[in-house]
Amino acid sequence: MCGRFAQKLPSLRLVDMFRTTPLKANVPPNYNVAPTQTAMVVFAHPEKKERELAVMQWGLIPPWSKTGKMEFATFKSQV
Repeated sequence: MCGRFAQKLPSLRLVDMFRTTPLKANVPPNYNVAPTQTAMVVFAHPEKKERELAVMQWGLIPPWSKTGKMEFATFKSQV
């Protein structure tokens, strides 16, 4: 997993590209999405069998996590 990424397209553009239902608000681009921040995600809904656009938290939760939270830093500074 990368530490950060850029989400250059606003939500309305993603709705057009992936033919999903729009979010309640137009989410602007974010050029510095870091772990623990929210980001727009297009995913295949398992029950509806169609694509959806949602705002989700970016990060890695390891499968051995007992709390379902990010308990430890994914990246550790060596400085």
